[in-house]
Amino acid sequence: MENEGSINKKFYRMLLAMKNPIMDSMNTHFKSKYASLGQCLAVAKAAASEAGLAISQDVRTEVGTDLTKVSVASILTDGENTIASQWLSGVVPNKDPQYIQALGKVITYLRRYSLVTFLGVVGEEDDDGEGVVRHPTGHTRPTPNVRQETNPVDALVGAGLVRQEAEAAVRVFSKEKLRVIYKNLLKKTMDELNKIREENGGVISPKYLGEEFLS
Repeated sequence: MENEGSINKKFYRMLLAMKNPIMDSMNTHFKSKYASLGQCLAVAKAAASEAGLAISQDVRTEVGTDLTKVSVASILTDGENTIASQWLSGVVPNKDPQYIQALGKVITYLRRYSLVTFLGVVGEEDDDGEGVVRHPTGHTRPTPNVRQETNPVDALVGAGLVRQEAEAAVRVFSKEKLRVIYKNLLKKTMDELNKIREENGGVISPKYLGEEFLS
């Protein structure tokens, strides 16, 4: 099968074979689940292999005066030809005291969203039969084997803010308001967030978050 047809036909077969990744990770601060990069890659590689394709991701960085721009693209190849996604970009302040960690988190975030947007999939709840099992009112089944992220700053960084923006937001807003901001940030692409930064002097301030993301 790997030698049959053009790369576009192989990509088509891959998309038909794609399954939504299971949301295997949890942000306990905002009580929301998401599919980890590992889970997204596992699903993508399985479907790609079945269609005779291999998948990789290209990461590029551009270090400016104040910010480091990180860009990620997902690539499919059959050994002769390639299909690539559009670039997704984010930024990290060069003076971030945790610069390397922040850089790694932005790269992971971009790799995950590059995959799911390129392949047209979304995270899917793994209820382990929950849909057909009733529990007494007020009782819920704990989610097994779920990685947890409790730091609200890290959660906001994962949703697209840079660390200094996230730290400023945590100082200003209550837990309940941060939860609303987090959910609304997830609806924006990195390109949209970067455009907001450009229009607001390079930083998404708590004031802007309060005005635009607390609805």
